[in-house]
Amino acid sequence: WYHAEYMGVERSSLSLVLCLPPFFSMTTRQLLFWGGVAAAGAAAVYIYNQSQTKEKVKSGPQLTKEYLLVILKEIQREMQTPLSELAAMSQQLRAQTRGSVPDRELEMYLVHQGPFASHMKQIEEAIYSKHEVTEAVVKKATKYYDSDDEIAAITTSMRKMYADALKGSMPSLPTVDLPEIMTPELTLSIFQKIMNGIETEVAKLVKAARAAGKNPRDPSFSEQVQSQLDVTSIRTKALADSGLTGFKESPQEIFRSALQKYAEDPTFALMIRSQSEMHEKKLQDLLKLTDEEEKGLLKRIKKIESDEQYKQVMAELATQDKLVVVDFWAVWCGPCLQLGPVVADLSEEFPSVEFLRVDLDLAEKTSEEVGLRMMPTFGLFRNGEKLELVEGPDAQLLKRRIEAQLEPTIVAL
Repeated sequence: WYHAEYMGVERSSLSLVLCLPPFFSMTTRQLLFWGGVAAAGAAAVYIYNQSQTKEKVKSGPQLTKEYLLVILKEIQREMQTPLSELAAMSQQLRAQTRGSVPDRELEMYLVHQGPFASHMKQIEEAIYSKHEVTEAVVKKATKYYDSDDEIAAITTSMRKMYADALKGSMPSLPTVDLPEIMTPELTLSIFQKIMNGIETEVAKLVKAARAAGKNPRDPSFSEQVQSQLDVTSIRTKALADSGLTGFKESPQEIFRSALQKYAEDPTFALMIRSQSEMHEKKLQDLLKLTDEEEKGLLKRIKKIESDEQYKQVMAELATQDKLVVVDFWAVWCGPCLQLGPVVADLSEEFPSVEFLRVDLDLAEKTSEEVGLRMMPTFGLFRNGEKLELVEGPDAQLLKRRIEAQLEPTIVAL
């Protein structure tokens, strides 16, 4: 609740989405933003085990200011890990879009599709459960004491941490002293166990979702997988199996600190990157449309997978006096994927129109040549000439512009 209310975002607008370690590439993060794959690897939920005596008051809030501070400080401590993931995702998305997306739109995209919400939900629930309070009780107490300097300072700090992470600034993460057994080799082994556990579980869920008649481009596919995947249990098991028990610090905190410490070594960082890339490829294969699914979705849409292919196909169509609709998309663009079935329907509705689908990760020069500013964007062409660009995930607007180009005398807007 606090990151929604105090940061100016309605909670109902926050989707539960992917939360993966900063070592992952943008492709992995965005391939899985459909669901609530919670933090793996560096993602840690460390519960601050300080014993406190809860003091209730008979009027006003159910928490005293002092006890509310204990809870808020614990939340603030734990939010550093998901914030580091959010910052890493922001950095990579900004690099991927090369400044073509305005800050406000990019930050809203991160809020709706980024890793922070799902990880924080887990952290909140664990902390509230530990202190035997509810979200509503903490929310009420925070509002009640909002004029108190200490409460205001911590909530202001949380807002700033969140805003900085959205802009790509990494929070400073405290580390703990590592036990002797926590070597780089063991750290890598745990990392791999977590990745393998995720792959195994995702494979089962994908198989079950497909058996239920869903495919990876169907929003209900995302909902089904996100509701069933429990990465916290996968991570906890991997840490326990590796002997990280019986220490003063929690296994999660030891593992996170080890990742942070050893990542400074270029050789270790390279090995983590290598494991991440292997994991990424396996996840891509799991989420790939089968030939039958792809054929059904894109039977009237031609796939373009290189700058050269785009030029060749557009040159051929330039001589046919046809309206050409080009769907410029990328695998990491959630709205692009969600519009896939809609565009497929439009291709059936307008059989005289030629539809192309250009993967901009494979045709980067095309993005610059066409002058794309955001995604999704649809280009309308005829005789090799660009007629207009339809920007944003508005399927009805796209349909109206297609109709307008087919019947130029009709004002479609």
